[in-house]
Formats: sequence, structure tokens, C-alpha cells
Amino acid sequence: ELEQQVVDLEEENQKLLLENQLLREKTHGLVVENQELRQRLGMDALVTEEEAETKGNGVGPVAGSAESAAGAGPV
Repeated sequence: ELEQQVVDLEEENQKLLLENQLLREKTHGLVVENQELRQRLGMDALVTEEEAETKGNGVGPVAGSAESAAGAGPV
């Protein structure tokens, strides 16, 4: 039984790693698109706080969906 759990968890881990990689690629594409749009709008000099953090340590804040924010309650 434990061996089956290990196999199941390894399979789930592989699926999550693949999903994570796909999301990273999508995020990269969106960052590039965002930069291009900012340049088209003449906003290329504007650096947001999130971009500064991302450049600093490679990890930026992660925003949740509107649905998750709606259920989060007051801050």
C-alpha cells in the first residue's frame, strides 16, 4: 500500500512540475508582451514595484484570482 502511495505521489509530482513549467513559460510570454505594450504606450521608463522585486531576487509577488480575493475577507 505504501509503495502505491509513493508511485501515486511521484506521478502527481511530475504533473505538477510540468504544470509549473508551463505556467512559467506563459508568465514569461506575458512579461514580454507587457514590456512591448509599455514601449508602444511610451511607458518603457516606468518600473513598477513588482518588476523591481522580480529583478532583485527572481521571485515576485503572486496575485490570486478575483474569486480568491473576494473570499479572503477584510485585510
